[in-house]
Amino acid sequence: MPALPPLDRLKSVLRQSGIQQTNQPLFQVIDQLINWARDAQVELNAQVQASAASVEDGTFLTTGNDIVTLPNSKQLLAGIGITFDDSVFGQRTINASGSLDSGFWTPLTDGDEDETDLIFASGECIMVFVPTP
Repeated sequence: MPALPPLDRLKSVLRQSGIQQTNQPLFQVIDQLINWARDAQVELNAQVQASAASVEDGTFLTTGNDIVTLPNSKQLLAGIGITFDDSVFGQRTINASGSLDSGFWTPLTDGDEDETDLIFASGECIMVFVPTP
């Protein structure tokens, strides 16, 4: 967003123009417009600062990892048998395409076909669910 102009400088230019002596009604209209614009600018700045504070303090579910820009955000990930449909603007539809009954659990391995090693975490073998179509 571009910086808003310093409106007090416009008042100074208006006074130096000499229009106050030659056309008082026009001077008053321009002076009132500058005052209105300055008041609107102050109010807008206050609203932007308040909105920024509420965004920083808010909690959000996001599609990406946005923790850098939204410190309290959580990334929403689809679990087993879950898909997200974001085809409608502003909406997310969650589809469940199965259950834990349509698949099997298997140990997680390093993928080596000749000398397979299981993958452990905290002393327990990690198991993964493989859904079947």
